[in-house]
Amino acid sequence: MRILLVLLLLPQFLLPLTAKVWKLWPTTTVNKPYQTASGVAFDFPQAPETANYFLSKFSRDVSSHVTATFRITTSQGAAFTFCGIECGNPGTRPPNVRFYLEQHGWNSGCNWNDPNTPCQYRRWWSNPASQDLEAGDFTLSELLAPDKWSSVFGRTGMENPAAFQSALNNLERVGFSFGGGSFFGHGVSVTDGTAIFELLNFEIQ
Repeated sequence: MRILLVLLLLPQFLLPLTAKVWKLWPTTTVNKPYQTASGVAFDFPQAPETANYFLSKFSRDVSSHVTATFRITTSQGAAFTFCGIECGNPGTRPPNVRFYLEQHGWNSGCNWNDPNTPCQYRRWWSNPASQDLEAGDFTLSELLAPDKWSSVFGRTGMENPAAFQSALNNLERVGFSFGGGSFFGHGVSVTDGTAIFELLNFEIQ
């Protein structure tokens, strides 16, 4: 009962579903977010362009969970793809989407050639919570617990729970990453047709 009461007292944030709030990265893609009757959407780009991240600015403290509902619509014959072995990506996981959290100043003073750089703990991906890209309506949900998230070099929040909590207390952007194979955020494309990602709800608490 006490745990339930604490959860009910935590502030719940419903992020606005507007094209002005949500941004697609890389920003060089010709496809831009747009408004729909039910939310905000974007068209997956054709290769070699990719959709890597779909993000909204967010700077509140959170500690409970994140939940989103989205719809993926595809034309007949459309297939999702990612850059594989030719990009140093030998994994076989199909193209997928997962949650992404980004700490303020995540790239400040970073040496990414150092495998122990503290910067690795400023970006987090839900792991294993994810959804393979296919047509349908989906709800994805995950606890904001250190064992449910992994960082840039694949280390879970359990390896550095203080850094994970610091990220939750200093967020700058939240949203989704798209990837396949061994990489969570290296992007996906669509071939032999068209595909749309439409966000219907995004709640974080």
